[in-house]
Amino acid sequence: MQERDILSESDELNTILRSGVNTNDGSHCDLSRDIKKAMLGRIIHDEPDKVLDYIMKDTEYGKFKRFTIDENGTAVAEIDRKVSLWTYTENNICVEFLLDIKVSPVTSTNSSVANSSTVSTTSDSSNLNPDASSSTPSRSSVPSSYVIELKSCYEQDLPNRHAVKALLGVKSPSNATKLVWARMTNCRIKIDSYKFGQSIVTFYGDLEAESAREERTAKESRVFGAGGNMANKSKSKTFRSRKQSILQLSTIESNMSTKSETAQQCIPQQCITRFAKPTSLGGQLLITAKPSGNRQDFGNASDVLNAIHGFFGDVAKHFDQPDVIDRRMFEDFVENVMPKAPPLNEDELEMLGSLKILEKELYSNGKRLPGTVKDDVEKFRWKMNEKLWGAYCATFDVSAKEMMAYFTLVDTYEGLKEHKENQHGEPRKIIMNVNGTRSTHYKVGLYFPPPYNSRMFEIKMTWKEEKMSDGRTQYIVGLRPLNDIEGNAVLGHTQGETTGIYFIREIAPKVCHVVRIQSVDLHAHLPETLVNLLTKYELKSVEKIQEKFRRNGNEVDDEIRAVIVERMKQGVQLEQDQEEVFENLKNILGANGDSGDWKQVESSKFAEDVVKIEMKHVKQKKGESSIAVARAVCTSDCIAEEAAAWFFDYCSRERTAEDREKGGPARLDVTKKNARINEKIFASIKKMPFPMRNREFVVNVIWRRNDDESISIAFSPFDEKIDYGSKIYRLVKGKSYGLVNFQNIDKVGEIDQCEMTYTVYIDMAGFIPTSILERRLPDSLIAVASCARKFKRDKEIDYINVENFKDKVNNEPQSYDATEQGVLDRGKKFFKRCLQGKSVQQVTDDQRITLKDLRLENDHVAAVLQTNVDADPLSCLAHDFLKELREKRLKKKSFRKLVRQDVQKLNTHAQLYRTVRNTGIPGVWLRDCRSIVLWQKDENGDIWIVYEDTNLMDEEFPWTGEHVKASLHTVWKIQAKKETSFGFSRTLVTAVTEIDLGGKLPMSAKKFALKTIGNTFSEMRKKFDKSIAIDHLNRARIMERMKKLKVREKGRDLLDSRFSGMEGMAKVKSAFSLSDTWSLVEGNGCGWGMATVKVGTSLEEAVAFVWDFASCVHLSNSGDRERIVLDSGENDGKVEDGDKGEEKDSTGEENESEEDKFGKEEDSEGGDLESVVWRRQKIESKHGAMHRERGFKNVMRVRRVSKDTIIITMDPLAFSKEEKAKFKGHVSQERTAVRFTKISDTETRVEYVTILNLGRNVGKKATEYSLHRHLDEAAEMGRYFTSLVRLEEMNSKTGEAVGLDMVWTGGELVGRHSRNERIKHVKDVVKASRALHKVCEKYPWLVVFLQRACTGDFAVNHPLSTKLVCVTEREARILGNNMMPSLRSRKLARSGVDQWRLQNRAAAELLQEFPWMYDMLVALGEGVIKAAPWGLMFRVITGAIISLIDLITDLYVAKMYLEAERNGYFMMIIGMVSLSMTLQSAFVFMQYRRLGVCRVLAELIPVLVGLKPALDAYRVAKGMEQEAGTSIDVVGEMTCIKCVEMFAESIPAVIIQTLAIGTFKGGASTEAVLSLGVSMFSAGFICACLSYDYDTDPKRREQTPGFYGYVPSKALQRSIVFFSMIFFSSSMLLIRCTTLCLLGLVELRYAILYVIADLFLYLLVKIMRRDFWYWLPLSGFSLLFTSFFARIITKIITDFSSLVQLRHPNEVGGAYWTFSFFFSMVSLPMAIIFYESRKGSSETARLAKLEAMILLPSVIVVISIFFKHINKRYRRTFLSIKRGKDMTVEMFRNSEDDGKKALAVFKRNKKHWESIEFEVQTFVQSNWSKWAAENPKWLTHSVRARIPLDYIPTPRERLEERVRRMTSHEAAMSNVQSGRSLRQISSNLSSSPDRTKSIGTRSIKKILPGRISPTSEGRVTGTESGVELETLHAHNE
Repeated sequence: MQERDILSESDELNTILRSGVNTNDGSHCDLSRDIKKAMLGRIIHDEPDKVLDYIMKDTEYGKFKRFTIDENGTAVAEIDRKVSLWTYTENNICVEFLLDIKVSPVTSTNSSVANSSTVSTTSDSSNLNPDASSSTPSRSSVPSSYVIELKSCYEQDLPNRHAVKALLGVKSPSNATKLVWARMTNCRIKIDSYKFGQSIVTFYGDLEAESAREERTAKESRVFGAGGNMANKSKSKTFRSRKQSILQLSTIESNMSTKSETAQQCIPQQCITRFAKPTSLGGQLLITAKPSGNRQDFGNASDVLNAIHGFFGDVAKHFDQPDVIDRRMFEDFVENVMPKAPPLNEDELEMLGSLKILEKELYSNGKRLPGTVKDDVEKFRWKMNEKLWGAYCATFDVSAKEMMAYFTLVDTYEGLKEHKENQHGEPRKIIMNVNGTRSTHYKVGLYFPPPYNSRMFEIKMTWKEEKMSDGRTQYIVGLRPLNDIEGNAVLGHTQGETTGIYFIREIAPKVCHVVRIQSVDLHAHLPETLVNLLTKYELKSVEKIQEKFRRNGNEVDDEIRAVIVERMKQGVQLEQDQEEVFENLKNILGANGDSGDWKQVESSKFAEDVVKIEMKHVKQKKGESSIAVARAVCTSDCIAEEAAAWFFDYCSRERTAEDREKGGPARLDVTKKNARINEKIFASIKKMPFPMRNREFVVNVIWRRNDDESISIAFSPFDEKIDYGSKIYRLVKGKSYGLVNFQNIDKVGEIDQCEMTYTVYIDMAGFIPTSILERRLPDSLIAVASCARKFKRDKEIDYINVENFKDKVNNEPQSYDATEQGVLDRGKKFFKRCLQGKSVQQVTDDQRITLKDLRLENDHVAAVLQTNVDADPLSCLAHDFLKELREKRLKKKSFRKLVRQDVQKLNTHAQLYRTVRNTGIPGVWLRDCRSIVLWQKDENGDIWIVYEDTNLMDEEFPWTGEHVKASLHTVWKIQAKKETSFGFSRTLVTAVTEIDLGGKLPMSAKKFALKTIGNTFSEMRKKFDKSIAIDHLNRARIMERMKKLKVREKGRDLLDSRFSGMEGMAKVKSAFSLSDTWSLVEGNGCGWGMATVKVGTSLEEAVAFVWDFASCVHLSNSGDRERIVLDSGENDGKVEDGDKGEEKDSTGEENESEEDKFGKEEDSEGGDLESVVWRRQKIESKHGAMHRERGFKNVMRVRRVSKDTIIITMDPLAFSKEEKAKFKGHVSQERTAVRFTKISDTETRVEYVTILNLGRNVGKKATEYSLHRHLDEAAEMGRYFTSLVRLEEMNSKTGEAVGLDMVWTGGELVGRHSRNERIKHVKDVVKASRALHKVCEKYPWLVVFLQRACTGDFAVNHPLSTKLVCVTEREARILGNNMMPSLRSRKLARSGVDQWRLQNRAAAELLQEFPWMYDMLVALGEGVIKAAPWGLMFRVITGAIISLIDLITDLYVAKMYLEAERNGYFMMIIGMVSLSMTLQSAFVFMQYRRLGVCRVLAELIPVLVGLKPALDAYRVAKGMEQEAGTSIDVVGEMTCIKCVEMFAESIPAVIIQTLAIGTFKGGASTEAVLSLGVSMFSAGFICACLSYDYDTDPKRREQTPGFYGYVPSKALQRSIVFFSMIFFSSSMLLIRCTTLCLLGLVELRYAILYVIADLFLYLLVKIMRRDFWYWLPLSGFSLLFTSFFARIITKIITDFSSLVQLRHPNEVGGAYWTFSFFFSMVSLPMAIIFYESRKGSSETARLAKLEAMILLPSVIVVISIFFKHINKRYRRTFLSIKRGKDMTVEMFRNSEDDGKKALAVFKRNKKHWESIEFEVQTFVQSNWSKWAAENPKWLTHSVRARIPLDYIPTPRERLEERVRRMTSHEAAMSNVQSGRSLRQISSNLSSSPDRTKSIGTRSIKKILPGRISPTSEGRVTGTESGVELETLHAHNE
């Protein structure tokens, strides 16, 4: 193995290129100022073919843009040739290349770069020479490198007219201030393969350039623009105008047609061509240009070179994947280097041997670091030979070989990155395989801050592989100082030394244990505290390494356990001392376990598991130690070795995490290095209740193999002192002896089984009360149950037992004795008698189960239950008869469940069954019921199950008086039904029961007993339920019928009329958020409403869903008691003409309406469908009142009225006399129409209209509740189809729907729904959703996380750094709990979710893997905020309280001043409050003036009562959108109101009160100081909230990432930033006010002059920089007025509060904000000096000095803390000189999304983007048609209204948009006057086409009378002449 000098990337490239200079970015060139020959190179982290694809791919985004002008040639495998335009823009310099590109592949046969894993300093790089000749390979050859030949070309060289057009169509980067046209001569790019799957990209060639000068002039040109309008020369000096000034236009020709299509082909921005020579093209389009000036205009080659550097950097950034390359390096080291490593020489062996003794020092002298006992990494330190040693022991989830490679290879990208970041450019040199050995010489500098010198370390490192005594592999890596490395002396460095060793031991194939011991000698006398800190920091770095390789803990436990299992199968020979341990345990446990009485213990911790626990006290005397013996027996579904391995791995990830979650103080594996393979030592501390001391147990655990089927584990006390890192007080050491036997038993089917017997002897080393001992002792045995749960396979075992039972029933004859037959006969008679009894029909919680409450002659409770089960009769029999199925192990956490059950099997058909139940009433004794259970199959095939009382169990369970005897007589009859048409079995199950609970109990207890029986029945039905599959198959059959429907337009107008005329309806706020629901309720049980929803399915499937009236999903979602299809006949024959006359329907009435007739008019094929349906409902009101049941009988008809529209109607039918007599409820009527409109193949719009008549004596609330339930069927349809969306089809829209579903159960989760109901609802939603169910298969903890997030419990934020793959249920609970603090701290749910994502690594990875979950969690968060007590109302009340307290304190102080006859201060405070309300009123008027007088007056009321801030907070928290007609959105409105409040109230209040306190001779009163503090805090809090909310808003961060984002993601740092903003804002307010007061006390004119001069300077700067116009989208006088006052207000607020948000370029600007901050700071001491010089009051001067001495240093400290904790990259925004218009242009140009670009300009006034007006116009023209078709969410009414009409491309579209705007405005004004909101207006318009049509027609006639006409669809069409006139008019313009 040859010695290799590991070079840096720069040095390695220099070696390849042979010459050049090292640049900062890793590129290299040999280019002087005058010579233009360049050689550059870069290493790219991917293969050559992918790099080539990226370079050749066109892109319009980023700095490096590429546009294909013309393309020809063959495939890349031979030659690819094309003409491209490359542009690179950086620092406002744009370099453009028009290139003729030819790509040639090269197959390298002997490339040292491609095939070697390293690059030697002597390697030949001739293969990289692009001039080297190479033949073109055949098509079958695999190219290993590519050559890209680049040649500059001119426009005249383009092959055809289309290429010229393509060149002209490329947009220039208008933000550039300098244009450079580059020329390339003999240039080539070579892409070669490199080691580890990388590529080396090299560039060779000559460069030259032409730069632009602004002083040149050019002829003006006039060409037609895209919209037919003439493009004029821009007045401002944009990039385009500067570009035109470079060229002299010779000719613009050519038969250009006046037609609009031809005019659109010429883009005015590109009217002056690039790269042109003074020659003609000879086509129709002739554009020639020539550069002016002489030769010296060329030669700006540095810009071209920088562009090439940038090009290389862009490619490298795109393929940047250092982690992947590092992983390949490790794999190469493991697979290639380690097997071929040379043997160790003597020096290396001696070095490793001398270092191995350090491990003994660790075990003997190492001291655990305090506070690390619960860390995953054990950390130690100690002193030896005057040196400080540190060590750690950690487990890594990676193989030992890979871990050794990680520690040995130091030339990785990760290591280089860390060195650059932390060591500030210190040197680093690596030499591997020194002299052909394994050794590596490593020279590295360690940075120390001044005054200390940096340290230089020279290290020799080598490694060794060896086998341990237990057969495992161990790797050793040794380090020691090296003194003979080249270049010891380094100027400015102090020599340092380090010695250390790594022991890397294999635990499992992909798990290893690492012990690192190291000492560092810095050769300096550093303080011990600093040395300790450095040691802790170095040891803490291992946690990052552990997190890097961390995998899922359960998977790691399984891998470790698999290794232990293999060892146990092989067995080991026990040594003598180990044999003695087992013998001693036999004596101890035998002597104490055989005598005495064992007491059986019941614990809720074992309720789910069949665990028999017994215990007894050996000694229990006061003053002596408490000793107890306990044993537990349990069965596990695994082999004995697996269960024993689980026990032996005491400190596994799973068990350790569980112990920590329970609050265990410590759980450690303290096994020494040379421990035997079957022996371990563990230490743990058990928590005891206060005031008892905690107990420490240290045990030695040994396993042995008894025989082939049995294993034993013994544990006994181990006498050793354990180091826990710090002294744990009140700790008592107990003793524990135990023996666990694992015995394989008979399999259940193919499933292994073993029996675990766990016996333990515990000496508590002190007296423990018996009650506590009995309660805590089962905790020591819980490992048995935990082991059983780990390996449980309940479903498989239950399936086997059921199949075995069914086999016996079918194949074994059953014989019944006389007693058994008598029980069966009595049961059958009881069954018949109950069926004949009088009953009252009821429904359980399950609508598909019928329960009849019987009234028998005695006082017993009796009932008849009946349901259909989707299973065969034997499955139903097995489900009820087999009581010991594992699925029936009930948890005993709820008093409503079984307390105990016992089963004694008599034979196959008989068993004894005992249950102890709760009555449902707390405090009432439990009921004990004992029965004999038999089943029998009669001659008809029916199966009977009979429960009858028995006394056969009294002997085993004698009556003790603890329970009350209850009686139960139940008979089941199971009858097989015909199979359904879809092949599913169907069984009718009927049960009758009679219950005597014993004693006198209230009726609620009896009803509870009946409900328990009903729930048992329901469990069986739900277990075998196949309703989803049946509904799906039935719906598919109906879909085929719907597809055959023919279009029948006759009568469509009548049908459409059902969906109009719904005036006066109100929005239903409790409806599902994604449905638009409106309703109107009148008296006498009448009401009507409409719901609109978009359903994610096809048109026919949506119709089939509604048509399948009696489906199970309808029954469960609607809440109906019964749904039946009485007649499902189809009209598939012709109707004679005579049949169309007068007919009688089922109501017996004549003269049907035309609407009723339409269903009876059908074609011979594909005609309308009709069916008669019946539904029964129980009417309830929201306040719980009960009403009689309502019955609805309707005829359903369906008709296809157009290709994309189908309508279903339901019309009432009259009841016959027989039906009325049979139905005991009230007959009601419902008239419904559902219109389905196809949007796409996978989306359908559903409009659901219903008119309800429930009859008289029904209250308004009950009618409203029933109406909303009917309308909710539309939303249920949307929710149902959302749950069917597959994971790969999920998007943000469906994710939002799923999130809304989680927080909605027939109404938002507000108060009425308990926590348990929310948890259950989330589980149901996850179970129903295909996508979430699929996610849960990968991440089973997802349900726990969503449940925690949905409950909204109060919790403290604990950010998680755990990887997603490592998350367990414990971390999932923390993740869910962390959601609440994030939502609580933010006003918007989206911001809260974004904060939660940034603070939790697993959350970020989850949302990255499933992006749709972001919208799901936002919707969930919005629902939680509304329901949680800390949500909406908390913020609203808080905002209102702060504002009101400030106002009240101001008024109270004013009253004090009035009483003290200080009238001047009184009048100033009153004037201040009046000014605040006046300005707020003025703002409200400007905001809402377009919505009418009534709306303005309504908005003024909160202003006058002081609740305007609370109202704004309410609107923001509700997520209300901007209304049409308003100027800014709700967030902007809230911001402006708060700024006005600060400007006119908070700031003047502080000034007035500061002045009053400073001039009051009697001293400041407490009330005045309190009022001053409240005003300061109010202002500071408002400032901090505004800045914080704006910066953490994810939308703003996404749209303007360069400005928003300074608030860090970590919770602690966020809090520090927030509170620091409160402090310095409040302090700056007081500082500025004190300054003004001091100047005013000298003379008022000084204060006024100070303020005016400051404002004048600010306005002058704004005007000089052309940044005066404010950003609000206003115009004319409003813009001038708003700009003047807005600039003044923002400047004053900035001066007085230093509001961080106002550093925005749209406001004050970063540089001026910083200037104002320091100017205010300096002003106070200057004012004090000035005040003293004018003989001011000494007391006032003293107070001012005291204030300055406290506040100025405090503000400096706080602002320093603020800048320290914000994200560093945003510090530059505080010094930015960017203008508002610059940011607008930047946002428009840099955004890739249409919505972001549009909002960037149309949310601001035109003054901000007039410099790019043409770009905006082109943008609108090219995208308008797409927007009109898609109607994106961002294109609201307000945004559309701000788009100039002349930007719209075609005359027809301009006309339609003009009509739409006038229609919207007229409708808005008419509804505003009636007091309705614009949101209601828009919903009414969208849901009422006829009304829209009428309004549209009226508006159209006003605009263009006689020229247009409304169509049948309500759209506007122009006449032929009208369109021509409009087009001609546009052309004439």
